[in-house]
Amino acid sequence: MSERTAVLAVVLGATALLPAIACSSGDDDSGSTPETGNTGLDAGEAGSVVPEASAEAASDADASRGDAGGDADADVRTCSNDGFCHTELPAKSWLADVWGDGTGIVWAVGADDKTSLDAGAVLLRWDGKAWTKQTLAAKRLSAIWGSGPTDLWVGGRDGLYHGTGATSDSLTWTKVRGDAIVSLWGSGANDVWAASSTNRFSFDGKILHYAGAGSGGADGWDVDPISSRPMAFRKVWGTSAADVWIGGNEDNGCSANSVCNNGAGTTALHRLPDGTWSQAGSPTFETTPYLGSELTAVRSVTPNDVWIAGSDATNTASFDAYFRGKSKTDGFDWAKGTLGTCFGQVGCANILYTRAIWGARPDDVYLGGDSGQLRHWDGTRMTLMTLTLDALPSTASLMGMWGKPGDDLWIVGSEIALRKSLKVSP
Repeated sequence: MSERTAVLAVVLGATALLPAIACSSGDDDSGSTPETGNTGLDAGEAGSVVPEASAEAASDADASRGDAGGDADADVRTCSNDGFCHTELPAKSWLADVWGDGTGIVWAVGADDKTSLDAGAVLLRWDGKAWTKQTLAAKRLSAIWGSGPTDLWVGGRDGLYHGTGATSDSLTWTKVRGDAIVSLWGSGANDVWAASSTNRFSFDGKILHYAGAGSGGADGWDVDPISSRPMAFRKVWGTSAADVWIGGNEDNGCSANSVCNNGAGTTALHRLPDGTWSQAGSPTFETTPYLGSELTAVRSVTPNDVWIAGSDATNTASFDAYFRGKSKTDGFDWAKGTLGTCFGQVGCANILYTRAIWGARPDDVYLGGDSGQLRHWDGTRMTLMTLTLDALPSTASLMGMWGKPGDDLWIVGSEIALRKSLKVSP
């Protein structure tokens, strides 16, 4: 039996169990409240069962797609019925993050091995036609961000690197810090943020800020005072210099217990105008004495529309969870949802985490994650997207997204890089 046939058999078996176990409400979130991107491997990455979309969601998706293949099926297909086009990657490209410079050049980072924490770095550049591997003597990379074609930052297990040069195809990479970097984001060349953490159970992370060469230490980076708070920082993101978020895990008193699952509590903090950070108005991820929560994906579509995803827990199980935040006078209103996967009770095979989120508008948001799960939010409900070129489901975890409205959306992950055109036909 081939690997993909075996996967399909597992999917069909899992689907047959769904009516009996009723682990959650599934994809439809219309009426109710609602990595490796880390230097350590995230929980739930391997061995997950792939649930199928509900019959209702699949029917709606089929109706909206139409016959996208047409006569093109006579040729070699590269795009799925939902318009996600596969690009050819160099071998052993386990990708964690992606960023584009807005001119058609796209960069992706990751590792040359899925599980080894000390795997070699993978740094790829898309020139509009093909991916080429760039030289960087480093270990596993987790994050990338740039202010423009010739000002890029990449970070990973053994440090933070700055790429500069005359053109984007001739960058020189300089190591500027040795901190393990898990997330990067900035609003401009002199406003760059980095989250540092060794793993999700080591609450010794740092938040770093770059305000231009010579603004702080010799490397231009300052350690933000919030770093004194014992946290495993996981993400930094925002929309402008005045709208910055950080998130991660704090010890919930369970991490040393052998029966704990993900023994940490998830926290998100918003930066105030005075430079301090506030947890007020952030979503509440539930934890218990034996089950913790995780933060795995974030995105501010606008300053007033924020997404945070991960997992939370009851006394008997952990569930995937996402929060949609709408701003109000004194913070945010958070609507909570789940994609229907769980761990820890009968019928719960494993959590499929959301690993990446990107949106052009509040009613046009994509959520991707473990085992090839990609969903689109249209402002009312989630719809499962088709990524493969045949009837079998994808098993490649989706770890990073970057897009430019009106241009392209890129999604990268476990030996996969997908491109979807966002151009609107006249």
